[in-house]
Amino acid sequence: MRQAVTVLVVVALAVLTVGAVSAGQSWDLDLVATTVTGLSPFVVAAAVAVLLVVSGLVAVALARWEARAERRRLEEELERVYVRLREAEAAAAAAAAASASLEPAAAGPAAAGPDGDEPRDGAPPAPPAADGGARDGHAAGDDAAGEAAAGDGG
Repeated sequence: MRQAVTVLVVVALAVLTVGAVSAGQSWDLDLVATTVTGLSPFVVAAAVAVLLVVSGLVAVALARWEARAERRRLEEELERVYVRLREAEAAAAAAAAASASLEPAAAGPAAAGPDGDEPRDGAPPAPPAADGGARDGHAAGDDAAGEAAAGDGG
């Protein structure tokens, strides 16, 4: 609000400055009902400045009112979403607890060892590789031959 008032005051002062610069003149306005003679440009500038400030303040007040209403609406919607989220979390926890109580207890340790050979979460250990412990599709003795052929063994 402070920034809007500052801008409005600066614009009003600019309009008043223009009116003050041409204050030595006098205008005659021919209106439908009457004629105004000897009207000072400063008076016209002052009236325009007052109209600008008042209309600007009304616009700022309406914008703030609308922003508050929108914020209130969004907070209510967020509260409804949080309620639904908590209900969904409770339902998921209840379903997980129900499914956990239906599963039979698995034999074996629950955590794998540092080398990963022990079963995890009660699962049986993985069977040994079909090629006798080879890795990456190479036979067990191919690693040393592969390194010598690549020129690493020096």
